[in-house]
Amino acid sequence: MDRHAARRQRGILDAVTGVLRADGRFSTFAYVHAAWTPPARFAAELATRFSSVERSRVVRPNLPPAYLHRAFTPAHTTLPTTTRTLQNRSTA
Repeated sequence: MDRHAARRQRGILDAVTGVLRADGRFSTFAYVHAAWTPPARFAAELATRFSSVERSRVVRPNLPPAYLHRAFTPAHTTLPTTTRTLQNRSTA
């Protein structure tokens, strides 16, 4: 994953945790083959933003096979200035 994509991913996760309530939950899916590639840092990024992160069993009927990340109880932090700027542009 290049630096730009990693920065965008962090910005999206910062925005997600910024709008969730204290009892909020975030779910997203990932493909099994991505678990062993550099973008697998996504799970680590989730772990820094939520108190609990779970991964479902592999859903083999999905092509390609996938699993769910379920993250609970966000750690609320102030969004970086660059993320706020991106949000403002997308809502304008």
